Amino acid sequence: MPDSARLARFIWALLSITVAAVCTISYWYNAVWLEGKPKLMGVDPTTVNSTSLQAALNGSSIDVKFTFSTFRRCNHWVLKQTDSGYRYVIDQKCGGYKSFTGEDGIPSDAWRACTVIGGIAWAMLDLVAPLAFGALFIALPNVWTVICGIFQAIAGTLLIVTVAVYPLGLDADVVRNEACGLDAGGYKQGDCTFMWGFWLTLCSAVLAIILACLSSHARSDTHGTEREYKL
Repeated sequence: MPDSARLARFIWALLSITVAAVCTISYWYNAVWLEGKPKLMGVDPTTVNSTSLQAALNGSSIDVKFTFSTFRRCNHWVLKQTDSGYRYVIDQKCGGYKSFTGEDGIPSDAWRACTVIGGIAWAMLDLVAPLAFGALFIALPNVWTVICGIFQAIAGTLLIVTVAVYPLGLDADVVRNEACGLDAGGYKQGDCTFMWGFWLTLCSAVLAIILACLSSHARSDTHGTEREYKL
């Protein structure tokens, strides 16, 4: 194999493993795609002159931020009963929603779609990663590099769709009422900010498509070797 092809194969393999790892972090484990300051019914409790609302918030910390991804979130309001009555407190923990749909499930159809589409893309990139690792040491058969390139192209496209659809979930009641404010809606972020997890997923999508193109240069040059022997 010519040195240029060997170098292309090495770069493709190394970046394929990296993109799969980054996608796993940004999609599967990360809950910081969207971030907003805690609100109650879409209102910042620190700016409201309401005795009843402030009483409900008595003892609650509002210095933390609420964050969301497709199927995970960090921090949310919980109504608890105390000796002095009910009050809101912030449950400061991260985790997935309790179900796919329903009251305790993923709060929007758009985010449910993103969970499925992004999950397929993540699985495809993770399937390519072991083959890419093998390509660091041996030349893969051409058919495998073609398959890997197709998987990466599909995965990159699906991740772009995921990132494009995700902002539609800003119209979910829980997102507007607890973090982004009543001005938030589809493609309107309100008081929220798209965070590093969202942008890292977009970068993974672009890199996956670039790697799909690069995979054609990572094939073993068996035909060229055969021609040399014939000469």
